[in-house]
Amino acid sequence: MPLAPAITGAVLGAMGYVASKDGMAEQPESAIIAVYICAAGLPALMGIIGAVSLTRYDLTEEKLKATKRVDIAASI
Repeated sequence: MPLAPAITGAVLGAMGYVASKDGMAEQPESAIIAVYICAAGLPALMGIIGAVSLTRYDLTEEKLKATKRVDIAASI
């Protein structure tokens, strides 16, 4: 998903993450919170959105059979 790194970078940048080549830069508290948000908060939110979307997905047995008939007819 190419959008995920952009969102992560935007969140980290907005919360004051300090980039470092040697990995020894001291991070402000807001940047540490941003890491937690990116590592746990955003994936949890996306999981909840996905679960809610699946509960709203209306696929009945009749619709599934109709789709299969269309697929078979298209392959002939």
